[in-house]
Amino acid sequence: MAGRPAKPMELKILQGTARNDRTNKSAPTYPKIKKVLAAPPTVKRLKGGAVLWRRIVKMLTTVGLLDQINIDMIEIYVQEVITYRRAMDSVEDLGLIMINDKGAYIANPARKIASDSMKNIMAIAREFGFTPSTRQKIIVEDYTPLAITKKRPRKKQTPEDIANEFEI
Repeated sequence: MAGRPAKPMELKILQGTARNDRTNKSAPTYPKIKKVLAAPPTVKRLKGGAVLWRRIVKMLTTVGLLDQINIDMIEIYVQEVITYRRAMDSVEDLGLIMINDKGAYIANPARKIASDSMKNIMAIAREFGFTPSTRQKIIVEDYTPLAITKKRPRKKQTPEDIANEFEI
């Protein structure tokens, strides 16, 4: 399929671009995650992984974008960010140019690893609204996960209530 990938409906709603005529009514829905989950073992093993995990999961649960199906994508995202950081540390330590065993100058292979990780990071970041261009389009009002939203019975307002509300 050519063209841009489809934007998740949650992002369309937050950005205010959702339209009923373009909504897939039969799209699968997955249970929302309502609390910050512990980092998986693969993330805990990475230096800085658990901190990054908590920050991202907290952000996504706050705006209601984290489904149980997305957890693996967040795990991959964290792994890619840590890989990028480690590769760039290597470039900083060894430099952009290295000398191979034959004495020829070559580009530091860690730079390619960092570049590949950055491509993966950006692809996942666009899907979840992490980039500045997607983030500026998101409007988050007081989000309450749908499963815990309760309708309060509406109290019938008296004329005194209305006057107090408008300070008349």
